[in-house]
Amino acid sequence: MATLSLRNACKLALRSLLLQVPLNYRTMQGPGFLFALWPWLRSSERRKERVRAAAGYMNAHPVFSTFALGAMLKRIELGDVDRDEQEFVQWKESLSGPLGMVGDALIWDGWKPIVFALGILLIRLFSPDLLWIGVCFICLLLYNVPLFWLRVWAVKRGYELGRDVLALSSLPALPVIRRIFSGVGALLAIGLFATLLIQIAPRVAHGSWLSVVQFLLAFVIVLVGEWRQIPITYSALFALVAALGLPLLLGMEHIST
Repeated sequence: MATLSLRNACKLALRSLLLQVPLNYRTMQGPGFLFALWPWLRSSERRKERVRAAAGYMNAHPVFSTFALGAMLKRIELGDVDRDEQEFVQWKESLSGPLGMVGDALIWDGWKPIVFALGILLIRLFSPDLLWIGVCFICLLLYNVPLFWLRVWAVKRGYELGRDVLALSSLPALPVIRRIFSGVGALLAIGLFATLLIQIAPRVAHGSWLSVVQFLLAFVIVLVGEWRQIPITYSALFALVAALGLPLLLGMEHIST
């Protein structure tokens, strides 16, 4: 099986960071794909046809688009564009939907909220002496470094699969990863609830046990929401309202320690 060298994979991954820069309404990421592949196209004997095919319509998740970049490079090197340019263009366009949906689910709906929630939790847990800029720097590294190495691996894997790159969208591991991200997000939400309840407990509770009850209530609601596959945003919001409304429900003026 043909493979792409690590050096070339890193080069293509670096250039893929600019996929969104020349974004336009007609071809979307097409010019960005052309820029990323240009070092492999400029010395081609049939550069005109290959440039036209590479610059055509494409609109997938910017990270998962690197799977398509690797696959396109493989097919271009095999001469598929030269044999049937129209088939290549249609194949390229067919990658947009699956790679967009998988990327959105894993990155936008999973990894990004996790890192954001972790940053908020770190700020709340540590003393004000910890500058928020330090937390931002940590979160930027935590978010971007794994995604860059994902781009490198995706380029290499896409190159290996070539025409069959869409087989990746049906991998059994993808739903597992989504479930893991969802579970981690739920734990972080619970951690945020805990810090919030600890902070407000002295203000709303006459008894020290109330904050524990509020935390357990929020914990159970989030777990049930996760089990019922309710979006974490809705279950977390409901848990917050329920926890904060508990003192009113119990009638705190009648509760003593």
